[in-house]
Amino acid sequence: MECKSRFLVILIICITLRWTIPALADVHYVDSARTDDSGDGLSWTNAEKTVAAAITASASGDQIWVKQGTYNECFTLPAGVKLYGGFSGTETLLSQRRPATYETILDGSS
Repeated sequence: MECKSRFLVILIICITLRWTIPALADVHYVDSARTDDSGDGLSWTNAEKTVAAAITASASGDQIWVKQGTYNECFTLPAGVKLYGGFSGTETLLSQRRPATYETILDGSS
């Protein structure tokens, strides 16, 4: 019985961690229309000006939400970081983005 009890406790811990760890991930916001680089990237109001700046501030498991516009920059997306475009700059849920309406262009040729 003791072995089954330990297994059950370990299983509960693993399930709890599975639900908790994604909740710790951050969303980093990017808006090329910002006039300066002072944003911390943690809201649309304080968005980063560049995708590269958001990547620098992100960690594995984080998401980067990029507002409509053209971004002329080169960057490498780290493993575990997800990048999404198609935002107007007011969304609070990933499901609210509209890539066909709010076109986001990442141009790495410069």
